[in-house]
Amino acid sequence: MISPVLLIKLSENDKRLIFVLLIALIILLLIIGAIGYLITKVMKRQASKLETAVYDVVVTKVIVDEKHFKKYAWRKNCQMFLKQAWIPLVIITFGSLILLIRAIFTNNWAYNPFNYEDGFASVLWVWNWAETPTTSFFGITIMNAWPPLLNEPHLVGAAWAAYIFVPCLIVGGVWYIIAVQGFFARLLKTNSLAHSVFKKSLENYNQTRGFTDGGPQPAPVQPQTQTQTQPQQTQPVVSPFGGQQNNGGNPFPPMGGQQ
Repeated sequence: MISPVLLIKLSENDKRLIFVLLIALIILLLIIGAIGYLITKVMKRQASKLETAVYDVVVTKVIVDEKHFKKYAWRKNCQMFLKQAWIPLVIITFGSLILLIRAIFTNNWAYNPFNYEDGFASVLWVWNWAETPTTSFFGITIMNAWPPLLNEPHLVGAAWAAYIFVPCLIVGGVWYIIAVQGFFARLLKTNSLAHSVFKKSLENYNQTRGFTDGGPQPAPVQPQTQTQTQPQQTQPVVSPFGGQQNNGGNPFPPMGGQQ
């Protein structure tokens, strides 16, 4: 930490330099943190796609061992990588073909598409960093002002191929890097799932009591409910000769004249 006495002895220019350096350091840390956060989010999202792809075969027990799981997950991972990578490769190839056509028509095979004279940098601000003004700060040589400007944004007709090639290279390159990152994220998830899904552990297991702490327990046997058959009741039969008879369902009176 800088001593207050030392701050008093510093000139106004030195104080401004300290302030600018602190701001630049904070911005740099924020950028690094944002990039790390985006990489983590992308890897988690890509890993979850692998879980979706292998969910059905694992839950339905089509695959029951770690070896076949890794083989199936590897094939699915390669398929997803090809689906993600072919579009950025086509974009990069298209931009390269445009640059090749320009080289054929102009017969200029040493053309630099990134220069600021007739390349893509003509639409950017370009500074002469070789002539950067510097100053000594606590024995360290640092920049104290922006270097002289070499180019201001403007369009150049001869740079038409570079205007197509460089954006295609940037977009396709970043897209392809994300696809490669997703491939390795799913590869790491494959090893993790293969270990966790098919893991067999005897920790907290006792032969007499089974798993005593969080392990898989056998399902309790449910008692079977016995249904009792109700005896069928015989309804009294109405005799056509009058009165109700209950002689086993015979509608006729018994022999002997008894009604």
